[in-house]
Amino acid sequence: MSRSAEFSFSESFESGDLADVEISVESAHFPGQSATFKAHKMIMALQNDVFRAMFYGDFAKEDRVVITDLHPEGVRGLLRYFYSGHLEVKTVHQAACTRTAAAKYLIPQLEEKCLKFMDFHMTPDDVCPFLDYALTVGEEALTTPAVIVIINNSLEVISSAKFKSCTEATIKYVLKFVTNVSEALVLQAVHAWGQQRLKPMEQSCAPTRDEACGGHEGESADLRAVMLPLLPQLRFLALTPQEFIDGPNAWGVFTDAEARALCSNIVKRGSMPLPAGFCDIREARG
Repeated sequence: MSRSAEFSFSESFESGDLADVEISVESAHFPGQSATFKAHKMIMALQNDVFRAMFYGDFAKEDRVVITDLHPEGVRGLLRYFYSGHLEVKTVHQAACTRTAAAKYLIPQLEEKCLKFMDFHMTPDDVCPFLDYALTVGEEALTTPAVIVIINNSLEVISSAKFKSCTEATIKYVLKFVTNVSEALVLQAVHAWGQQRLKPMEQSCAPTRDEACGGHEGESADLRAVMLPLLPQLRFLALTPQEFIDGPNAWGVFTDAEARALCSNIVKRGSMPLPAGFCDIREARG
């Protein structure tokens, strides 16, 4: 394909000029994220047998195709590949979404390009958005590039602004691989994530937070509910007594009995029964 032809086809996709099919992407996995693309049946059919059968086979569909199992960025990346012959993505997240689309429509060359892009471009800031996507669509087998970055750059990953806005599943996954970071810093990052998760709740209760939601006690109860699933992975016993008192104990999420038992076990292992659901590891993450 000549360079001028490539440019012409890409321009046709971006402009929608002479388009004869509409691709609508609406996935329950990604609420609030939908998109509609204008495309050309002939170009899509020439590039892919699935679309050839869809548009020109015995059971040809209408002039609108609805895709419910892909992210809009994946379909965008797929279509751009059809029109240009190149992978045209800017982020690891876009590459991951495009790889899923390539797998669905049986395009191994595009899959390989996406995997290479993820391997080469994964940064600490990319890790959490990528994991949010991969874990949502059940592609944990593809997370190796993210795991490598977590292991080698744990502090940068948990310090990233993206860490505070990621899903609970991603937090749990990241915590499995964090290394060479003090538990005090890990807990600080997780606490910041928990507070960020509370913001939508606080907004839904405004402006009568104190009356309707129980004021400070209500906030502590909400934070406890958010943090509870993470307790088995948080190494409170790896803290010093002072770190525990200044940090987690000040969150207001523990009962008096839990706080007493944790602090006692920090000072002396086994001095009190550890409450159910708490991590019993006291070694630093190394």
